[in-house]
This record gives sequence, C-alpha cells and structure tokens, in this order.
Amino acid sequence: MRGLYEAEGSFCVHKGTYTYKAFFSNKNLSMLANVLKLTRKLGFHSHAGTNQVQISRKAEVYAFLDLIKFRKY
Repeated sequence: MRGLYEAEGSFCVHKGTYTYKAFFSNKNLSMLANVLKLTRKLGFHSHAGTNQVQISRKAEVYAFLDLIKFRKY
C-alpha cells in the first residue's frame, strides 16, 4: 500500500475550507477496486471517484498517512 501511494498517491490540505484528502489515482480499475477494498478493510471510510480512491475525514487522513508512513524516508 505504501508503495502505491508513494508512486501514485497524494495528500493535500486546504485550510480555507478545512478539507483534508489522501488520494490514490490510477486508471487500472482492478487496482482501484483493490485499494478501495483494502482501505475499507483497514477501517477507513474511503470512497471512489473517477480514477481515484480518497480518504477525506481529517483524523482518518492523518491516521492513514501515519499507518503507511507516507513520505517518511
């Protein structure tokens, strides 16, 4: 999961609207389905959009990023 998010994922915060997002983007529908299933299995309220899976709840975004050690080298 970490490798997928490091390669094709992103994290963004828009403080003006209090929006927090962890995205995974890909055009492979099977891969998107697997990422969606796994993030949900890990207890996150992820949802699918067009060519992406995202987590949007602030606490969950930070918990997920900590879990996969996103961009911690």
